[in-house]
Amino acid sequence: MALIVGLIVMCAGILYGFNAITGGNEDAGGSDQTGDDTAAVQNSPRFAAGAQCIPGTDSNGATISNSAPVDTTDSAAGAIGGMEYAYYALRDGAAVASFMAPTLQPDAASIQQALDDYFPAAAQVEYCLKINPTGDANVSDVQIIESRSGTEVTRVHQQITTTTSADGTHLVSRVVKVD
Repeated sequence: MALIVGLIVMCAGILYGFNAITGGNEDAGGSDQTGDDTAAVQNSPRFAAGAQCIPGTDSNGATISNSAPVDTTDSAAGAIGGMEYAYYALRDGAAVASFMAPTLQPDAASIQQALDDYFPAAAQVEYCLKINPTGDANVSDVQIIESRSGTEVTRVHQQITTTTSADGTHLVSRVVKVD
């Protein structure tokens, strides 16, 4: 059961904690803060919830994406973006699981149940995803701003590790909350 909970947390970074995914004591929960100062507290004015989120690459090399479709595993940013798109936009547990490394034993049905519980059926959710490169090509500093119906703002900061298979496919293998 702890592994299932860990997988759910990994997908969204919103739930409150886990340690079964990596076998350690890492915590991959989210950091909830509500307010209308989203753009002011971020590193880039391009990185804000909703229509203020401007996709592209910022001056620091960070990939910024909005709620537009991402469906690729040809890079770490693609795998992370695809997983978050499947979570926030598609709300599809099987699609989320498809971006996870098999070592995590992703369970699409459990992920789907968590999605159904987390997102009310009529909830309008926009998000902005910022994927910052680090010194390690397999590790990204990831920030997500989620906006529900344009009012509630939730910020999540994570370090996401990807693995690359022999065929060059990138998959998410670890998520750790960053304070």
